[in-house]
Amino acid sequence: MMKAMDNLGAVCGIIICLLIFEWVGFTNLFIIAAIPSLASAWRIYKFIKENKVSDNKLFAGFKWKNLNTNFKLFLFLNSVFSLGAFSYSFLLVYTGKSGFKAAYLPVFYLIITVTAALFSLLMGKLSDKVDRKKIMYLAFFFWAAICFSFIYC
Repeated sequence: MMKAMDNLGAVCGIIICLLIFEWVGFTNLFIIAAIPSLASAWRIYKFIKENKVSDNKLFAGFKWKNLNTNFKLFLFLNSVFSLGAFSYSFLLVYTGKSGFKAAYLPVFYLIITVTAALFSLLMGKLSDKVDRKKIMYLAFFFWAAICFSFIYC
């Protein structure tokens, strides 16, 4: 549910950007988008102070031998997959180099984000009913299919 809400927030941001893009221009749009980040960073710098470090150790340490075999397999396979995976931002760059106008790229990003919001909610509910491993395999399969379709189509 949290991932769906995160994606829906991104959808709202993209729609607002598409609506005001012609009015403010490309450069000013990035400046406007930076304002909340700068305000948040300033508030953190100004108001958040670190507590004095206690001598008590809260984390006992990480030992590979204490991990479950399935978790070790997951870490290994996810690491291998991550070496070959890339962000969907590269797909947007590829789309831009394929002849689409730069003005259409936010629309493609909107399509990706809406799809992610819908599927994260649906797949989250499905993973509550079905084995989570199967859902993860399905997600990896679909991502690989999308990447191969961009490479070979």
